[in-house]
Amino acid sequence: MKAFKGGFFGCFGVAAAILLVVVVAAAIASLGDDEPEIVSMPTAVDTGASVATRTDETSSASPTTPPASGSLGSSRENPAPRGAAVRLRDWIVRVEDVIPDATQMVLAENMFNTPPPPGRQYLIVRLTLQYEGEDETAIPAFDLSFSLFGDRRVEYTTYEEWCGVIPSELDTWKELMKGGEITGNLCWSVPTDEVESLALRVKDGLVSPVIGWFSLR
Repeated sequence: MKAFKGGFFGCFGVAAAILLVVVVAAAIASLGDDEPEIVSMPTAVDTGASVATRTDETSSASPTTPPASGSLGSSRENPAPRGAAVRLRDWIVRVEDVIPDATQMVLAENMFNTPPPPGRQYLIVRLTLQYEGEDETAIPAFDLSFSLFGDRRVEYTTYEEWCGVIPSELDTWKELMKGGEITGNLCWSVPTDEVESLALRVKDGLVSPVIGWFSLR
């Protein structure tokens, strides 16, 4: 009788464990199906030095029809243009402005800031983040990460390539309700000879993240 009970409950435990693995795997696979979605495009994209004209706020305006290609914003080779609003699962991300050489601006912000190493410069990207998830509130720092990649195919992060105290820094620890948005700056120390090739990668989530790519030109 003891052998029967042990065998029964042992088999039940194995079956439950297998079922749990299947459910978790299905959940992870479903998360992986998400792709970046263009919510709105800038009304005009200037390929020169000026900043692309952006659309009205995504929460109140009817977005411009995005291009037919579904791959826009999904790779470094085909990034979303500056000013485009891109949905990454629970967040809408938009690059508002780029300052390729913000070195003097950063140094002037705080007396304890130090110059970047030789051959490098500080680069600032101004971003808007809008929360559109199902939870009542969310904190960007728990969901999103921001990196730059250039021709060297090496990741530059805001914590390893830290600039110091910067003007109007993006507060990624601010709690947002659905529809709430924040705008601010992120900064990286980057190689000067790689600035023209850099693109911004934003990841939403740690497991099967949704990844969006943004042009900085």
